[in-house]
Amino acid sequence: MTYWVYILRCADGTLYTGITDCLERRLAAHNSGRGAKYTRGRVPVSLVYREACPDKSGAWDFLSLLVSEDSYGDMSSLPVNRAALEEHAQRAFE
Repeated sequence: MTYWVYILRCADGTLYTGITDCLERRLAAHNSGRGAKYTRGRVPVSLVYREACPDKSGAWDFLSLLVSEDSYGDMSSLPVNRAALEEHAQRAFE
C-alpha cells in the first residue's frame, strides 16, 4: 500500500507535515476541522508538497529526512538532507 508524506501550509502561514494512505481524504479532513489538532484552528490549509512511499515505515523514514528534531514545531525553513532524499528516492520502490 502506498503512503504519502505531505506538507500543508496553514492559513496563518505555518507548515504542518503528516503521513496518510489517502491524501485526498486527509486533506478534506484537515480543511473540515476534523484533521490534526494543530490544523483545526488554522484552516484552510493547502497542500504544498507530497511524496509517495511504498509503505508506512518508509513514509516515517522519509519524514524524518525532511524534518530534524531541532526544527520540530518550526518548519519555516525545512532542513533537508538532499543526499539522503536522493538515496531514499532511488531505493523506495525497488
